Amino acid sequence: MQDHQDANTPSTSGPLASPSGKIQVDQSSNKRQVDQSHANLSNFTGVMNTGDMTVHGDVIITTGHAQPNTEQPSSAPGESAENLTMRLEEELSSKLKERAEIVAGQMNLPVDIHKRIDSVPLEIARWGKRMDLDNVGHYHKRADVLERFDPGQGNITLDQVYESSKDNAINEARYRCKTPAAKEEYVRIHGNIVGVSGQAGIGKTTLTKILTKKILKEGLLSEIKYIFYIALRDVDFTAESNLLQFFTTSTGCEWDHSREFHDRYLLIHLNESSDVIIIMDGLDEARMTSPDKLAPITSLHSEGTAETFIKNLLRGKLLPRAKKFITSRPRQLYDLHPECRPSFIVNVLGLNEESQKKICGQICDKDSEKVMQKLDNNPDISSYCYIPVLCILTIHCIHQSMSKGEDTDLSSMTGIICYALEMFIRSSHMHGHESDVGKLARLAWNGFATRKIIFSENDLKDVDMDEKTIRSFLKTNVGSSLKVKIFEGDKKTFFSHLVWQETFVAIYLVFFASLNEFESSMSSFETPRYEIVAKFVFGLCHDENVNRLMKFLPPPTDYDGKKKMMKEFLVLSTPSSVNDEDSSQRLLVVCAWLKEANDQDFNEAVASVVRSPIVLQRANILPNDVTSFNYFLRSTTEPCVVRIDEPSFSGDSFDRLFTELGITQKKNQVKIDEINLSGNKFGDDGALSLSKCLHNIRRLDVHDCNIGDVGVKSLSETIEHLPQPIDEINLSWNKFGDDGALSLSKCLHNIRRLDVHSCNIGDVGVKSLSEAIEHLPQPIDEINLSENEFGDDGALSLLKCLHNIRRLNLWNCNIGDVEVKSLSEVIEHLPQPIDEINLCGNKFGDDGALSLSKCLHNIRRLDVGCCDIGDVGVKSLSEAIEHLPQPIDEINLSRNKFGDDGALSLSKCLHNIRRLDVHSCNIGDVGVKSLSEAIEHLPQPIDEINLSGNMFGDDGALSLSKCLHNIRRLHVWDCNIGDVGVKSLSEAIKHLPQPKPEVEGVDLVESSDDEELVSSSKSNHE
Repeated sequence: MQDHQDANTPSTSGPLASPSGKIQVDQSSNKRQVDQSHANLSNFTGVMNTGDMTVHGDVIITTGHAQPNTEQPSSAPGESAENLTMRLEEELSSKLKERAEIVAGQMNLPVDIHKRIDSVPLEIARWGKRMDLDNVGHYHKRADVLERFDPGQGNITLDQVYESSKDNAINEARYRCKTPAAKEEYVRIHGNIVGVSGQAGIGKTTLTKILTKKILKEGLLSEIKYIFYIALRDVDFTAESNLLQFFTTSTGCEWDHSREFHDRYLLIHLNESSDVIIIMDGLDEARMTSPDKLAPITSLHSEGTAETFIKNLLRGKLLPRAKKFITSRPRQLYDLHPECRPSFIVNVLGLNEESQKKICGQICDKDSEKVMQKLDNNPDISSYCYIPVLCILTIHCIHQSMSKGEDTDLSSMTGIICYALEMFIRSSHMHGHESDVGKLARLAWNGFATRKIIFSENDLKDVDMDEKTIRSFLKTNVGSSLKVKIFEGDKKTFFSHLVWQETFVAIYLVFFASLNEFESSMSSFETPRYEIVAKFVFGLCHDENVNRLMKFLPPPTDYDGKKKMMKEFLVLSTPSSVNDEDSSQRLLVVCAWLKEANDQDFNEAVASVVRSPIVLQRANILPNDVTSFNYFLRSTTEPCVVRIDEPSFSGDSFDRLFTELGITQKKNQVKIDEINLSGNKFGDDGALSLSKCLHNIRRLDVHDCNIGDVGVKSLSETIEHLPQPIDEINLSWNKFGDDGALSLSKCLHNIRRLDVHSCNIGDVGVKSLSEAIEHLPQPIDEINLSENEFGDDGALSLLKCLHNIRRLNLWNCNIGDVEVKSLSEVIEHLPQPIDEINLCGNKFGDDGALSLSKCLHNIRRLDVGCCDIGDVGVKSLSEAIEHLPQPIDEINLSRNKFGDDGALSLSKCLHNIRRLDVHSCNIGDVGVKSLSEAIEHLPQPIDEINLSGNMFGDDGALSLSKCLHNIRRLHVWDCNIGDVGVKSLSEAIKHLPQPKPEVEGVDLVESSDDEELVSSSKSNHE
């Protein structure tokens, strides 16, 4: 592995041309002190004679033939070199801080409010995964919203980024570098570089200004003395200069560069200092020529372009100790050459709900609660409000509409954008330029089609846009208190936010594109890149939106033909059967289009395709998905069954889904009959929401959902009054305890199968359940009380209700031989057999087995795996089974170490067992031989026998081969069967008639030539 020590050591050596002669600076170590650099400055400004050499620490300055330097530094008469040094440093630091304060105080958003808006927090998170970079040229709405609701949201603060970057560099250095020195250098460089990623308008620039303010005002990174704040969009990438000139020009800092030695000294000082931060904002707007290529390594005092300096800074070849902070959209950040790309990247998530409320309060004053209520009721628009620009625009438009008392449909982002656009076009600023909207729409489409966001003069000429046209779309008043900027035309030309470009792309497609062009674009509507455009196109089918735009646009070209195409597209995009993750997500996308269009003809077309039941399986459900899905359900006229199967939820989508589904069920012909929410940690509040839609529920799985006794009470009260019983409810792994069990006991008449294992139920809770079961009008089909903490009292109460239980699961409940004896005595005298009893994991041993042997006539399936039963206990059970009047359906004796003697006992009763599980029971070749001989002579085949995990080998396999005709399914995983045993089993199966037995655990061979046999089994030794 290549060592990074040499590769990452910054180079400042090289010829330094000056009026005084040829100067070389050799920096072999980075530990020079400031007082040494003072001496260097005196060398720069003093008389240098031929052949002089001066050594200061690790900096060697040699001079060739030169004339004395007649130009003195601009210092007061008699000013010492030390004082001059300090003055230069302080002057540069002061000018940079002054400039940084100005920049940090400026806000140049695409929207401005005519009042002071206090800052609100932005959330950031460590960038934990790579994204689909083919689709981030325009913001990928659904993926970004999912990221916004990710459990890791806000998992890092601005104060922690450099500490985290250092930790990341330490981890990387472990496998990137070989020597301690190389690791130290790697951490020194890369631990000080932070990349910031995020979609357009999410707040990356705001974050840089917050960082600057924290450094200036709050003591963050207290060691920082020099702040270089560079807006990369304003940098001239064609000009050449030295590094200090690049810094001062790019930051807007006025500095006299006529004193070349002063610049040289300052560059050396900055290069060696750790009190420098370089904030570079907007890599995605920088006019780099080859971002994916490395730039030549440049010396400290050489001239170069901005691109050369930026790449060398990011590689640590220049100012290796300085902190760097660079922002970009994801694609442009990852387009950088890997050696230039920051290894530590944080993602800006935008505004959390609290920040959105604060902005609303400041914009709307006393009306803020009404506006926030409107947002809460419309997740289709509130889901965009994590983006600061769209948050301000949305809140303002809603407030404006409410203030005017307008009956306007602003329930979609298309509606918001159209409302804002109408106000923009009506402004005096746009007077006489209404027709230019079409030009802008064509420009947007041309750029979108070619993945272009920055437009050249030729691009503008192609659509007949001149400077006057551009100015008409710059910032103007919209309403009484908002300024909106659609276009940027200063130095570079681009849309102020990508949502505007996507809006105008949709306008072009609906209003101006030909039918052929429209049809061609529709083929991409289901791709992530077209997600927002497609949604806006469907939104422009909404009568109110299209009528609003027709006030200043011509009627849409071939509008009826385009709507017909969209209807056909909807039908083709809609899955007829919704029963897996892919079809679930596709249906949710279609529902979003339907709600955006609000067209009943579209709704009916989609409803005619989708077959009931609709199973939302493993779908990732956003709040706006809930609104769209319920809109679709309410628009259907045919009966429909909906099932929810293992979804994940973002934001408040859980509460929204089940609250709205409850309403939909009451008003429409919709039934929700199966819900599986296992693993969703929705707790008691979620259980309350869930209880509102259980009217038609048949099966409910809410295991491991953090439901407590309050939540169980809500569910139980609803189930108690259901018109018909629920088939199954799984509440396992929710720690609701005895109080929850008491609530459940009141609704057991309406539950057929109940799973409450691992729920912290004690004696009191088991007693409540048992008393309720005892008095049920008909038996409960199944109850699972495994791994609860009840004792003798709880077990005793169960005995009184066994007559009303068909299947009882008491796995790992600390039941001993005494309790088993009591249990067996009750089972022995039941009026009819119990279908199944599971006592697995209870260590009652041979004595317990002896008790159970007396009641086996009343048990159809018995699970006593891992119960410490030895050969004596197995003998008792076998003797009882042998004399049963009819076979036992299944007995599980696995993980009881009874060995060959136990197997011998079992061989005598195999005629009365349909399925036998004896895996991991220490059975060897002798025991398998006993079992095989018994099976061979059975009057009818045994359905299944599991011998996996036993230590027999080829001899045992040979025995089994003789009885395969009497086995329907055989398991022999991990049994030390070798080639000889496999061959004997294979030969035996080869000569058996169909249907052949299923053998799992060995790879069977077809013939004596060991050709492979097609088999579903895997290797015995896997």
